[in-house]
Amino acid sequence: MANYIFGLPGDNIESMNKTLKMSLDLCTSGWNGYPAMALPGSKLYKDAKEKGYKLPENYQDYSFHSYTTFPLKNENLENYEILKFRDWAFKKYHNDKNFQNRIKSKYGVKALENIKKINKINLKRKILEIN
Repeated sequence: MANYIFGLPGDNIESMNKTLKMSLDLCTSGWNGYPAMALPGSKLYKDAKEKGYKLPENYQDYSFHSYTTFPLKNENLENYEILKFRDWAFKKYHNDKNFQNRIKSKYGVKALENIKKINKINLKRKILEIN
C-alpha cells in the first residue's frame, strides 16, 4: 500500500509526474493519491492563510472525493490543475498493465474486474467544471 500527495509546496507538473512514475515503478497493490489539502490546524493551513490563498468555505470542501473538494494551490499550480492531475494519475495507475497483472495474480480475476469498474467512474468536481 502506498499514499502520495500531489501539489505540496514546490510541486509542479514535472515533480508530480516523477512521483507518479515512482509509484508505477513500485507497483504496490494499493494506491492512494491525494491533492494537498490545507487542513485546519496544519502548517499548510497556517502558511496558506499567511499567503492569502483561498481555502475551503465549509467542511465538505475538505473531503478529498466530494464534488466541492477544494484542495490547496501552490506557487506553481492552481488547485484545479493539481486536482485534475491527481484524478488523471489515479486512472493511469489503476489502468497500468503491471499493476493489473499484479492484482490478477495476487487476488484473482474478480478483484481485477472491480478495479476496471472503478476506473470507469469519473468523479464530478466543481472546480474542474468551471476551469
